[in-house]
Amino acid sequence: MSAARVLARVSVVPALLLVAWLAVSLPLLLAGVFRPVPAIALFAVAAAAVLWFGLRAPRDASGGEADEARPVSWWAAGGVLAVGVAFLVFQVVMNAEQIIVRRDPASYVQFATWLKEHGSLPIPQMRWAFGGGDPALSYESPAFYQRGDDIVPQFMAGLPLILSLGGWIAGTHGMLLMAPCSARARWWRSGG
Repeated sequence: MSAARVLARVSVVPALLLVAWLAVSLPLLLAGVFRPVPAIALFAVAAAAVLWFGLRAPRDASGGEADEARPVSWWAAGGVLAVGVAFLVFQVVMNAEQIIVRRDPASYVQFATWLKEHGSLPIPQMRWAFGGGDPALSYESPAFYQRGDDIVPQFMAGLPLILSLGGWIAGTHGMLLMAPCSARARWWRSGG
């Protein structure tokens, strides 16, 4: 297998795994049963299928494997991967996500924390935790809307679903590490 083919396959694997995870986790969330055991079990099946179809060699008109457009040297492919790994290590070491809701990253972490622990939406207000209902008490924040007796996150569930996998594996620190890992997947896919 050539260096170009290896680089292409290695760079697309993280994106394919994210697709498989989201294809499984979003329907589970919509059904209100987003839990580790069913999500990971279904993810294993979906990942196998997505990787099988996503990593197949392209075919030409005659049905044989298509030739590469340009040859790529091994050092160039290794260099792209080495730079990606170096930036991943740098981001993991310098990871300083906010967890107090003032900006988007914190709202994603709060949303993912809820999904990790409860696996369903919407979020109930839980007025009992604040001493009961008080007309002066509002449950809205910069990233969450109050709708009736529920709290609805402002953002879509894609990134929080990805972060919740890290939360199941390693708690809050695992959630915070999932963001740089998914960013590296996008970077590798673009070829640097």
